[in-house]
Amino acid sequence: MMNITKQILNLNSINQTSPRQTRGYNSLEKQPAKDTFEKSRSDVSFGSNRAYAILKDLAPLDALKYKAMNSADKDILRTELDEYVGEVVNDCVNAAKALKKSYDDEFGAGNWEYVSIGRSCANISEALKAMGVEAKSVPISGLTNVSDIKSLTSQAGFEDYKQYLYSLGLSPEKMKSSGKTYIFQDYCDSGRSLEVFEQLMRSDEMGLNLENIKFDGINDRLFKTYPHLQEWGIEGFNPIQFCVQRLGMQNYFGSLKSYTDLPKLDCKNLGDIKHLSITPMSTNDLFRFGIFDKTQQL
Repeated sequence: MMNITKQILNLNSINQTSPRQTRGYNSLEKQPAKDTFEKSRSDVSFGSNRAYAILKDLAPLDALKYKAMNSADKDILRTELDEYVGEVVNDCVNAAKALKKSYDDEFGAGNWEYVSIGRSCANISEALKAMGVEAKSVPISGLTNVSDIKSLTSQAGFEDYKQYLYSLGLSPEKMKSSGKTYIFQDYCDSGRSLEVFEQLMRSDEMGLNLENIKFDGINDRLFKTYPHLQEWGIEGFNPIQFCVQRLGMQNYFGSLKSYTDLPKLDCKNLGDIKHLSITPMSTNDLFRFGIFDKTQQL
């Protein structure tokens, strides 16, 4: 079945120009050179040496460190979050806000946990976490081309990947006894990757064929929230544009996963999970600052 997002795109022919152009800027002359933008989203290169020094001292930045920052340092980092990166932060937080309201309404506040599948929604996970939601991200990629789930569960490294998920609290015992619904979410184009991931989780080998887990495409979920966005006070946020441009397109501004530190794990080599450097937080520090700063304004 065609994804809801694609149906809407086909019906309305939504312009897939850059996000900056869709918000009233008609000339590329007002946009920075690409290498300038690349620097603005790097962990190690900033226009301001002071901004780099602040983040270096705070790394890894977390909610407690953010709250302890003085206003002058926050202002410096707000300047560093230029209008381009700042827009992506705003969209990320607004998407998380819409998702939280939707899932709170469906399951009850505090009665659900969020798991980002791969890197596309890892920053959504961080924004939800900043809003008090139990959220985590699990690395995996390349699922779209998997034709037989046995090609994953028969790998020598499958057990390592399974134990990694269990260590995050995604074990049958923990999930059954939690009394919560676990929402595994991914960006969906064809929907194939989400389908394969669900098959992997529900396989006998993984042991997570549970009633309290749900697999949801962020595209369809955000589209369902669309009639309520203004009611929820989220003005100027278009969930279709967000999914297509921020999550689905590697355009001039990059996609949301350009700002995550969650490593890429090829599903053909699940055993590599042992060698990946995975931090408890999956967003680079400058972008993470933007998430903390924006969620404080909600």
